[in-house]
Amino acid sequence: MVNRTSEELAQPSENEKYAAGILIATPERWEDVPELKIEHFFSDRIRSILTSIERVRESGAPVDTGTVAEDLEKRGELANVGDLPYLFLLMESAPQPAHFSHYAKRVIELRKRSDLRKKLEHCIESLKLGEDLETVLNDLDFSSEAISENQFEWKTAAELHASDYQLDYFIKNVFAMNQPMVIGAPQKCNKTNIASDLALSLSTGCPFLGRFHVNGTFNTAFFSCESGGSVLKDNNRRVAKSMNIPPSTIHNLFYCFDIPSLDSKNDLRKIQQFVVKNKIDVLIIDPFYLTANLGNDAGNLFVVGEKLKPLTELMQKTGCTVVLIHHSRKNTGKKEFAEPRMEDLAYSGLPQWMRQWILIDRREAYDGDNPGSHKLWLSLGGSAGHAGLFGLNIEEGTQDDKGGRRWEVDVIPAQEARAESRSSQEQQKGIREDAIFETNLQKVTKALKALGGEATKSKIRNKAVLSPDKTEQALLHLVSDGVIEQIEITATNKQKYAGYKFSRNHSESLVKNSDHQSTEHTHRDPRKGDRVSVCVSPPDYESLENIFPANSDSDNLQEADQ
Repeated sequence: MVNRTSEELAQPSENEKYAAGILIATPERWEDVPELKIEHFFSDRIRSILTSIERVRESGAPVDTGTVAEDLEKRGELANVGDLPYLFLLMESAPQPAHFSHYAKRVIELRKRSDLRKKLEHCIESLKLGEDLETVLNDLDFSSEAISENQFEWKTAAELHASDYQLDYFIKNVFAMNQPMVIGAPQKCNKTNIASDLALSLSTGCPFLGRFHVNGTFNTAFFSCESGGSVLKDNNRRVAKSMNIPPSTIHNLFYCFDIPSLDSKNDLRKIQQFVVKNKIDVLIIDPFYLTANLGNDAGNLFVVGEKLKPLTELMQKTGCTVVLIHHSRKNTGKKEFAEPRMEDLAYSGLPQWMRQWILIDRREAYDGDNPGSHKLWLSLGGSAGHAGLFGLNIEEGTQDDKGGRRWEVDVIPAQEARAESRSSQEQQKGIREDAIFETNLQKVTKALKALGGEATKSKIRNKAVLSPDKTEQALLHLVSDGVIEQIEITATNKQKYAGYKFSRNHSESLVKNSDHQSTEHTHRDPRKGDRVSVCVSPPDYESLENIFPANSDSDNLQEADQ
């Protein structure tokens, strides 16, 4: 092997020139060998050129000989690298971009060889000077890569205390700066609408959800990978109207409807360029799963962690805070309409990665008869120390409403939300009980009708297929409402038994009003001992003849049950 002096190595090698020339023409090739650093190059002029390429890329401007030359000239370095002709020479003499990986890895290898040789020479000199053998061996444990790369930066506790690190908030006690956030909820729980409210609040300084104070205005970018332009436009219109701000006046909120891939270095580079160029403070990605390309690895903590790593690096490099919109798992084991929890989120790794969260779930079942009304839980929290639980009531209306759909939100204390939920649950329970009781009334009247209009309690019970208690309740109700009356029935064995028959006056009244949809009865509820008002449909009587057939004869009834 030919040994090269450090002076020889300091000259631009063919590998360095080829690599630099390819990067001027196609700077995105740098992503093919991300471990390549400017420090790996020996030539000062090549280092200056590559540093300029990085500055131009970060500015968002296209990289070419013109923009690189302009950047170098601003810093008084253009003449030192050989002026514009040298840049043209590098680019024109460069091989095919597809070969960049080969030349880049050769540059890294040559740097490692040089660093290792220097380290060995130093160790030999140390041994000649009588240095302790163990010290020399420990010195060799540091790899050449560690020498050429940036070292870990350590701070003492005192230095950390004296540093200018501070916790700032976009939204007081809701959304901290430089802390990754997740907005999570089950499907169709207004995740995107709430994210739209967040984006508009940040960009305009209006209170988030009409309640939470925003500490200024912030440049915001929103990747909408699922909803589409028409939905987001409508969301913007409704939310902006609720804030009394014309959407046409909002110029610091950006939307993109393309789907970026967290696996694509080129996509990540373009996102970073956009963030730097437009000084984006908050980047919202809706939804996360479309950008992650996880396939069957959603439950793998380490795979998900690798997918999230580029977003962490984006935050570190740009100071932009990332917000991911994500869904909850369907089967979480929690009680229906219970408060949302972090463990409800789908995918491993995401709860560990996020440092703050907005979790949403339903407090009440979705009402198809009132589709624009939503009763939700709103859980806020973060490792910065803020936390809170609220009820979130949203009224959107429908497209058929005058003026179309709207955006009306009301954030209420958790205690009030719990009280609302209990009241609603009790109402629903009462409605269900009333429906069951009405069904029992129908069963009893139909059973009595099928038995010829007169029958004993036991026969009615058996025909209606009800328990004794439910039959008793239904019969008492029908008697108190005048639908039926108690009678004495003589069986074929001449024994007399208590029985029931339809009240002819009430039956005539029902037939007379049979074209009504429903009728309201105020009655004493035998189940509870009080008077209640319920809206029930009248028994299904077709005619008096159906109730009292012409050939009916109570004396021909079979022997009643004892």
